Amino acid sequence: MYFNFGKKLAPLACACIFAASAGAASFPVKSPDGRIEMVFNDGEKLTMSMSVDGKPVIENAAIGMKTDKGELGANAQARSSYGSEHRSEIENPFGIRRVVPDNYNTLTVEFDNYKLVSRVYDDCAAYRFVSAMGGGEMTVFGEELALGLGDDVPAIAH
Repeated sequence: MYFNFGKKLAPLACACIFAASAGAASFPVKSPDGRIEMVFNDGEKLTMSMSVDGKPVIENAAIGMKTDKGELGANAQARSSYGSEHRSEIENPFGIRRVVPDNYNTLTVEFDNYKLVSRVYDDCAAYRFVSAMGGGEMTVFGEELALGLGDDVPAIAH
């Protein structure tokens, strides 16, 4: 028996693709001076993008962590998010400057059993996972940060 679904399945396939992508949400945070922007996207994989002065330097890098209590960043569906500003100074007994500015903006994205917390300063950015997967110790088997940097993008990682 032969069925020709060609024209009948195309609209259904498009609708399914649209429905799958419609659920993804974006969560942006900028540096205090507005030059650096990080954007986190939930979905099948949690991703992070970053731009400096409007120029993309990291695009849709998958981020996550595999642990003995579960996988963070897979099938990520954010429940809520909130941000804040931090403005202060740190006294530095060493180095060239006695007082160092400590200014950054934060974004926290909450998922079912973990949070993604990011900080964006005027000259750098960082993120970390905070687990709510039960008390006690957690064994981390691996962390994912799939960077696709271009040849002309200078980067320093610590």
